[in-house]
Amino acid sequence: TEFFGGAKEFFSSMQQLGAKIIFLTAAYEPIAKKIAERLGVDAIVCATKVKEENGFVTGFEGPVMDGKMKEQALIDFCEKNNFLLAKTI
Repeated sequence: TEFFGGAKEFFSSMQQLGAKIIFLTAAYEPIAKKIAERLGVDAIVCATKVKEENGFVTGFEGPVMDGKMKEQALIDFCEKNNFLLAKTI
């Protein structure tokens, strides 16, 4: 089956209408980047950053994101990019 069936097409349709697709996630950054690339999103917000040594994850760079941190990251992203938080879904 297709990865996230229909999501890429839906996002593409929304982008054609002028929407920006922002991937808000606590997933580890390398995983989040691969998913974002596959889905064609415009930006990733608050992926959990990891330390890597010799191709292996050895720890975290900063906090592991939780719900409150994700909320604040979205608010900060909207303010920085002049997006109206009230128009996010």
